[in-house]
Amino acid sequence: MRIGIDTHAITKSYATGSSTYVAELVRALVAVDHQNEYFLYAERNDPFYQEFVNNHRVKVRCVLPTNPIIRDFVTVPRAIAQDSIDVAHVHFILPPFICSASVLTVFDLYYVHLRRSTLSIKSHGLLTAWSIRRAKSIITISEYSKRDIANTFAIGPAKIFVTPLGIGHCFSPVDDQKVHAVIHRIGIHQEYILFVGRTEDPRKNLMTLIEAYAILKSQFNTAAQLVIVGRLGAGTKPILQRVSELRLDRDVIMPGIIASEDLPALLSGAKVFVYASSFEGFGLPVLEAMACGTPVITSNAASLPEVAGKAALLVSPGKVGELVETLLLVWRDETLRHDMREQGLRRARLFSWERTARETLAVYDRAVKLRRRITFDQQR
Repeated sequence: MRIGIDTHAITKSYATGSSTYVAELVRALVAVDHQNEYFLYAERNDPFYQEFVNNHRVKVRCVLPTNPIIRDFVTVPRAIAQDSIDVAHVHFILPPFICSASVLTVFDLYYVHLRRSTLSIKSHGLLTAWSIRRAKSIITISEYSKRDIANTFAIGPAKIFVTPLGIGHCFSPVDDQKVHAVIHRIGIHQEYILFVGRTEDPRKNLMTLIEAYAILKSQFNTAAQLVIVGRLGAGTKPILQRVSELRLDRDVIMPGIIASEDLPALLSGAKVFVYASSFEGFGLPVLEAMACGTPVITSNAASLPEVAGKAALLVSPGKVGELVETLLLVWRDETLRHDMREQGLRRARLFSWERTARETLAVYDRAVKLRRRITFDQQR
């Protein structure tokens, strides 16, 4: 097969769930599949693509403009036609006029469910809804998202396939020497609670975490720092303001985006990782923390219980008191932390990008066979 993949998400200046998914999926597909050809449609020649310079089965096409309308409605369909692609893999938006079999990845319906949003987000949600109704084969990343897609749009679940995300090989427990070097560089000088994610995203419930942390410090005299890792965009201003109001400037460390090679050490050194989001299609940071041997507290909402299994403690998103109680429980109980560490390591081993790639290849095969059957029926 000639497989075309829209990889424009990889060119983001900072890592997101979608960029991680596309990059790791491409790497794993090329590693496990030694028969098919791959055409990667990119916005620009990002350093990522240098990995495939000497691989004759991978061709990079720097054809995509940054304008999403032109990309999705003009250049992607044209490039797919020019390369005689058998199956095209795109994300969120299914371009019209694609003559090949197509596979659409929809991570979740967050943008569709948002009631108050910008014009850009609303239009993205509408285009996603339009694409889902047209698509013959849809990939999503959790059973929760599959049910959500099927129920929201009243479509048959038979055309929706779940390919869970994987964990990079770099995520594993890091030795104390490397941990100390990284946390010293960041400015951490105590045991710490850690969050990693999009700090400006309200669904991450960082305000709840900050309020809970303030109670730990003021009412329980907990000797801990709170480390919040993620891009410090305009949406982070209310968080910084609340930290200042609570006089926690010296206790809350917000280093922004850190080097990817430092993240496993930072995760490994945390006493507890908190990811009490209200809505996630998957929640990859939960598994990455588990893979590094860190106890995890996450929420009982959306896909997170499915991903965490029994290896994490669950809290209701937005409930400050509940989060305080759970943090205290983990912080004070060394035996509990040890058990959570062991369960988390076992849970994380169930997820790999190789598994994701093989399950994705099965969807590609099905999409091509379906396309051929439809074409045959039309010609009869």
